[in-house]
Amino acid sequence: MALTSAAKAAALEEAGASATLPRDADPAELERRLARTAPEGLDAVADVAGGPWLERLLPALRENGRWVIAGAVAGPVVTFDLRRLYLHNLRLIGSSMHTRAHFAALAGLARTGHVRPRVAESFPLGDIHAAQRAFRAGRHVGKITVIP
Repeated sequence: MALTSAAKAAALEEAGASATLPRDADPAELERRLARTAPEGLDAVADVAGGPWLERLLPALRENGRWVIAGAVAGPVVTFDLRRLYLHNLRLIGSSMHTRAHFAALAGLARTGHVRPRVAESFPLGDIHAAQRAFRAGRHVGKITVIP
């Protein structure tokens, strides 16, 4: 399941998301749709955006669930009720997504073609400002790469 904009929903479903929920929905409506989509709650969340959705959706994390934060483009500062963590034995994990060893292994898999990352757009190094503008526009699905 993925929380995303309506414009990216089809691409995420094509990439394997079992369902998508609209990030721009009214919070109460989003919570209702999440409850219908995952009535037992969520076991784990991989969050690359951060922001206010953590506070709103943390109650959907099941007992002993894990929420991994690997980015903060939706906002670096959040508030939430700490009791949710300890009363439900939840784990909130910060991750830069990999260690050097993991990255080397992943790069090796990518070189052999066993893993094919989704590349939304590539820019030559001289167009790094255009790459940053594309990233900030937030319309991409996948990685934006800069080619030296």
